[in-house]
Amino acid sequence: MGEMRIEGSKGTLTLDGYGTIRLRRFGSNSAFEVPYDWNDIDYAGDCVYLTNRHIVEHLRTGAPVVNTAAKYLTNLRIKEAVYKSSETGSRVDLTAAGP
Repeated sequence: MGEMRIEGSKGTLTLDGYGTIRLRRFGSNSAFEVPYDWNDIDYAGDCVYLTNRHIVEHLRTGAPVVNTAAKYLTNLRIKEAVYKSSETGSRVDLTAAGP
């Protein structure tokens, strides 16, 4: 897995290369592990296989999908805000209405 840090208004979440998520609340110098369900099998807990299986099931049976394009637009807005913030060295407000 990769590594990631998300800084929010109430604290910081970190994901390390072993899949461990930790939360450090603002005002605290210590972080605690956030438990979640994840199986360390195949590549990244087999997420690619499971995603493809989910999509094929939708195409075969019409079962609802959890990863719709409309919902993914939020992810794209966040990604673009990260790049803009890096370029300008300033915060980007994501509370404004999106595309």
